[in-house]
Amino acid sequence: MPAVLTEALDTLLGGGRGRIQDETQATYAGWMDEHFLDFSPHRSAAETHRQIRTFRFAAGGRHGPVAQVGADRLELLSSSLEPTDGLRLECSDGPLWISSFQPEYEYLPPNELRWVRR
Repeated sequence: MPAVLTEALDTLLGGGRGRIQDETQATYAGWMDEHFLDFSPHRSAAETHRQIRTFRFAAGGRHGPVAQVGADRLELLSSSLEPTDGLRLECSDGPLWISSFQPEYEYLPPNELRWVRR
């Protein structure tokens, strides 16, 4: 376990309240780089899988990174590193299976997402 995590847990378990962040020392990380919004076959399958998962916690109208699949641009919503039904995308080190997706920028309520049945 990283030392900083061990220290934080020890402080918390010992009843400590932690340290207030000095806002004058804080920096703004900003939003994801523009290149992170698109699928790239130059990334590994694991990196692309994490990229797709990142959007679960994101806001701003995008539901996932976009990939060109044939004539369609699709938002990638969930994926698997293990073989499963769905789209198979080739990454730099092997395949990634896309288990749910939707057309780019088309809002669909959760009950209408195109989930691939297993």
